[in-house]
Amino acid sequence: MPAAASRLVNRLETLLAVAMLVAFFLPWMQSRTTSLSGLELVSLARGRQAEQAEAILLVAFAAIPVLALLTLGAALLGHGVRLFGGLCGLLALLGAGLLWLARRDADPASGAMVLAYGAYATLLLGLLLLLAALGVIRLPERRLGPGAQRGVDRR
Repeated sequence: MPAAASRLVNRLETLLAVAMLVAFFLPWMQSRTTSLSGLELVSLARGRQAEQAEAILLVAFAAIPVLALLTLGAALLGHGVRLFGGLCGLLALLGAGLLWLARRDADPASGAMVLAYGAYATLLLGLLLLLAALGVIRLPERRLGPGAQRGVDRR
C-alpha cells in the first residue's frame, strides 16, 4: 500500500471525516412529503426562505464538508489532522445539536420538518471525530503476525 494511502487508512480521524462527508448528503430533515439533505439545507441560506438566525446556522453547516476535506488533505500531508478533525467534529456537534434543539418540538403529524437520520449520523460522527482528535479514542494498534520482525514497520 502506498505511503499516502496508508496515512489515510491508519488514522481514525480520516475515516470519520469520510463518513462525515457521506452523512452530509443524507437526509437531515424530513416531512411526510419531502426530505432535505445537508447540502440542500445549506442552499436554503442563500434565498429568503430562512430567517436570519437560521441562515447563519445553515451557512455554518457549509463548513462541515470543507473541514472534512481539509482533514483528509492534512492526513495526506501528515500535519494538522487533529486540528482540522477536531474543528470539523466540534462544528458538526454544535450545528446538529442546535438544529435538534430548534426542531425537537416539531410535530411530524402536522407536516412540520423533523430531523432525519443524516442529522443524527452527523451528530454521532461529530462526537466521535472530536473524541478522536482529542486522543480519547483510537484505532487499535497493528499486531505483528508470526515470523514478523519487531521494530520493522511494514506500513
